[in-house]
Amino acid sequence: MYLNSEEFLSNFQKAINELDHVTQVAEDLKKHEVKQIFFTGCGGAFTKFVDLKPLMFKSLSVPFLIVSPEELSTSYLREIDAETLIIAGTKTGETKELISALNKIKNIQTECRIISFIGDDGSTLEGQGLISDRIRSIDTDVNLIELGWLLQNLTSHNSLEELTNKKEQLVKAGAQIVEGIEALIPKSLGKVNNTNLDELQMWVGSGRLWGEVCCYANYLMEEIQRIKAQAVHSNEFFHGPFEIIDEHQSVNVVVNSDSNREHDLRVVDFVKNFAKDPLIIDMNSFKFEGLDEEMKSFVESYALNHYFDTLYNMYSVKTGRTAATRRYYRLLNY
Repeated sequence: MYLNSEEFLSNFQKAINELDHVTQVAEDLKKHEVKQIFFTGCGGAFTKFVDLKPLMFKSLSVPFLIVSPEELSTSYLREIDAETLIIAGTKTGETKELISALNKIKNIQTECRIISFIGDDGSTLEGQGLISDRIRSIDTDVNLIELGWLLQNLTSHNSLEELTNKKEQLVKAGAQIVEGIEALIPKSLGKVNNTNLDELQMWVGSGRLWGEVCCYANYLMEEIQRIKAQAVHSNEFFHGPFEIIDEHQSVNVVVNSDSNREHDLRVVDFVKNFAKDPLIIDMNSFKFEGLDEEMKSFVESYALNHYFDTLYNMYSVKTGRTAATRRYYRLLNY
């Protein structure tokens, strides 16, 4: 009910099938001079890029920034030239802010290259001829498996043999993700069933999982479920937020398997002593056997993304609210 494993594995395989095209996009990019990269998108797309910022630092040999479309077309417009690469993300390809920004940029700098992750076929963005290439982002705005694979192909330290091995690792990860999510369902469902919907939820996370924690609190909880939620970085937890913790405060902590784990566990130790029944999502629950650390850096974010989708489904059963019951999003002019 909460996790459709067959649908997940089908979509995961579609993402795997797209990897050869991602490799082709990367090989084409290597033929052009690229001096800077901007990653841009709204909402969930923006946070997907934030997820992989540590891997970007390791993989990319040129400066990059993660910015909103509005920032890109205003604050950084004068910096964009023919040697700029823009990587955009959107589920529908209909996001007005993104389309407007890319049109503005293309009208001024026609030689600028734009690659876009787009989830839906037949979109306005793809049809306007603004982009150099589309990566089919399976069932989302930016598919983290595909984005991670793009970065793996753009880095200089991966040989063809290493990339072949890494792709084989990815193929096996789908079943491992399903197993990990299913193991977390019982305690997660218990937490949801015992949650007071009028209470503020605090979601703590960090490192390569920070984007997903923000996405869940901002979009799935507040935007769709209309539940007040606050994302708090574990490195900032003891600089203010910890003072409101008591037996009435709902606290949830996502623990990295490696990156920033020590800081996350420091938060866990505190909330276990002072909060009532905190929900702890330890990424070590996912048994990613055979995955090297670079692959984990985006597969774990992908796994957390789908765990959060499962948790959201639990809340939808409890509240009756889904993406179709939003009050304002694309219903009003704002």
